[in-house]
Amino acid sequence: YRCIFVANRETRDMTPIREFQSVVFAEPLGSGSTSGARLRGLRDIGLDVIPLDTRSLSGAPSRLMNSVSQRTFLTPRVWKMNETLITTAKSVRPGVIWIDKGDWVYPRTLRRLKEHVRYLVHYTTDDVLASGTNSWLHRCGMQAYDAYLTTNRCNVLELRQRLRRRVLRAGRGTSAKLCPPLVAIDSGD
Repeated sequence: YRCIFVANRETRDMTPIREFQSVVFAEPLGSGSTSGARLRGLRDIGLDVIPLDTRSLSGAPSRLMNSVSQRTFLTPRVWKMNETLITTAKSVRPGVIWIDKGDWVYPRTLRRLKEHVRYLVHYTTDDVLASGTNSWLHRCGMQAYDAYLTTNRCNVLELRQRLRRRVLRAGRGTSAKLCPPLVAIDSGD
């Protein structure tokens, strides 16, 4: 999470920058999801994390409605989640909004978020540029993010070229209390 910290190269101190102290964390936070470990990890390093659970996006009353929602993103649940994200940013005014797998976020929502937040960060474990994925809406708004974190080594260069933004290869991200790091690496960015 180098985009959130400035490392003192001599002491390796990873003190959160004041402007990043609050983070709105928009992710599906159910049991079995890896996003809960990332949330705890950010809290463990001293950040004030405000969770925004996005699980309601897939809670439609029928499989058909879930399927429509996950392909078109033109359903009341998706509209409401986009509005909730904007409302949260307006009221909290965080330093960072962290969106995990933001396939559902409208480009206009990202533009509006920029009025209320300093940095937009996207995190994904998916290959969002692959054909056959439901990432078409996300690809329309990718330029709005200030930093893009992906677990896919093969996507880093491709995303840097396409976005002209900071793209970092990140691990799954977890709490050091749950899974202590094996090696600390400073990329020098």
